Amino acid sequence: MVLSKEEIKAILEVPKNLKHKAMLSLIYSCGLRRSELLHLKPIDIDSKRNIVIIRQSKGKKDRITPLSPKILELLRSYYKAYSPKMYLFEGQEKSTPYSARSLEEVLKKSIKLASINKPVTLHWLRHSFATHLLESGT
Repeated sequence: MVLSKEEIKAILEVPKNLKHKAMLSLIYSCGLRRSELLHLKPIDIDSKRNIVIIRQSKGKKDRITPLSPKILELLRSYYKAYSPKMYLFEGQEKSTPYSARSLEEVLKKSIKLASINKPVTLHWLRHSFATHLLESGT
């Protein structure tokens, strides 16, 4: 249930669509759950403190997670291109969250393009994030 750093890198590099790249990168780099990503709002990104505020997560608790400067730059590019209003990642209709099914399809396509032959799920990105932190001594 864990991908290597090389496999993660391959998955995150293949999307040509900036929104898709930003979503997958944020899930991995912050260890987010699918629902946490889809319910993020632009105000939840604290660029001054380099953190992401996850509100009403599992167990109805708020938490924060570090935001890398590299991902922050990716999010800035995404924000300039898409100008989200209510949700950070909006669906086809403005002010509605991106659909969970569409996000799954984005991952599925990225896995195929990266030539990874494992039954990867979005939650694997979260597990890989945690494992890679432990392996790095965090």
